[in-house]
Amino acid sequence: MLLSAAGIFHWERDGVSDREIESVSDEMVEIGKLIDNASMTGSQETPVHDGWEVVIKRSQLIVWRRHMGQHNLYEYKVYGTFNDISATAFYTTQLDLDFWSGWDRQTMAIHIIDQDQTSNSSVIHWVYKYPYPMYPRDYVFVRRHKVCQKSKKMVIYAKAVDHPRCPELGSYVRIQQYQSKMVIEPHTTFDENGFDYCLTYFDDPQTHFPSLCYNWLASTGVPDFVERLHCATVEMQRRMQRGYHPNVQTGSRSEQHNGSIRPAVENYC
Repeated sequence: MLLSAAGIFHWERDGVSDREIESVSDEMVEIGKLIDNASMTGSQETPVHDGWEVVIKRSQLIVWRRHMGQHNLYEYKVYGTFNDISATAFYTTQLDLDFWSGWDRQTMAIHIIDQDQTSNSSVIHWVYKYPYPMYPRDYVFVRRHKVCQKSKKMVIYAKAVDHPRCPELGSYVRIQQYQSKMVIEPHTTFDENGFDYCLTYFDDPQTHFPSLCYNWLASTGVPDFVERLHCATVEMQRRMQRGYHPNVQTGSRSEQHNGSIRPAVENYC
């Protein structure tokens, strides 16, 4: 109670632990099993493994979903590969919140409310636009990221938390259940073009969407987001090659961007 009253976040208790961040690397092992199962299953069947059902299968993108045991709630797993952008640019695009707010048209606001530089962790408040007449959703989540030089992986782990500096507001619907795990594995080096990635994602939008909406999310919404993220990464890589310094927490300091104006999202493609 005293910690909450003072506005202090308990990093050891509520942050992303070493065990959690290290477990993200194992997502690629799970993905390998799912890909093998999808390849062995006949084309007339819907491949299912450990509850994971293939909903999209393309040459550079596979999406699975798994029912969470609640009404129309699914966890999603996305596997993809890109050959025209680097792992570093893809990783940085997701960590630079100033840049994020410029390319994700559904983001109304996103900012850091607390951080722990020793663990590369931040608590972030994110306000996300929902279709009218629904209220916008807001997320408060702790995010930790790590570059694993030995295993050649970049990982990002985020999960919903409560923070005393960010109480719920009546103008938004607070998302209480949210988790996102990303692992990025370069084909050669972090800075050369070419990498595979895996994203495992779940949230409870606090509303009852009809089944058709969830089918649309899986078949259209996820690929659309991946393509917009790819376009944004292309722009990030161009900027970094021109000397842009991303606003990314590094553990020792927080690099500031160069103040350049962000172009509209359509200019990224």
